[in-house]
Amino acid sequence: MSVEDFFTVEVWTLRGLVRCHVFFVMNLAKRQVEIVHIGCQVNGAVMAQVARNMTDSCDGILKGRRFFVMRP
Repeated sequence: MSVEDFFTVEVWTLRGLVRCHVFFVMNLAKRQVEIVHIGCQVNGAVMAQVARNMTDSCDGILKGRRFFVMRP
């Protein structure tokens, strides 16, 4: 079973302080955390691409997993 979540981190850049969003997935059986996406601009198009990458049949990180729990 895998569980997903977000957290934010503030990073100093040449433009100043920028807030980035980190999306990660935890594989509870293996106690493994995989960073799926880090970005400063998160919108519907970005998350749609992240979902396509996660569910890719060749090398998606959800390949072979039976359950994926998302919190509302």
